[in-house]
Amino acid sequence: MNGEPLPYFMRVCKKILYEKLLYGAIFFGAFGIGSLGEKIAPGHGRDVMYCFSSYSTTQFMGFQLSPVSSAAISFSVQSIGEVCQYYGVFHGTFDWKDFISYTVGSALVFGTEKTIRYVRSNKRRELSDLVTTTK
Repeated sequence: MNGEPLPYFMRVCKKILYEKLLYGAIFFGAFGIGSLGEKIAPGHGRDVMYCFSSYSTTQFMGFQLSPVSSAAISFSVQSIGEVCQYYGVFHGTFDWKDFISYTVGSALVFGTEKTIRYVRSNKRRELSDLVTTTK
């Protein structure tokens, strides 16, 4: 390739692969961190990480959601599950304190997505600066 830019198709494939690896790692990491969170906050550590699993699933599937939308969907999905526990639709124990865990998890989701977007925008900016200085 001798310094030639990657063809468009290859750049798109590389970007898709990067996205899948990133959000897949967040998804599986959430389970490990959730187990650790159970030791720190028994009964609520996994609840915080459930927000990460719903967030990473939507991003892994290709939905390009804003950080606010990501956090809102994470909170909503987990809250709906908790309400279903209250009415006996899902097996489990209803606990009002879980909503606090979902709020914390959603705040972490918001921060994570903002950080990912910040890093991406800086990389784009660095690449465009590099391209303009080499011309």
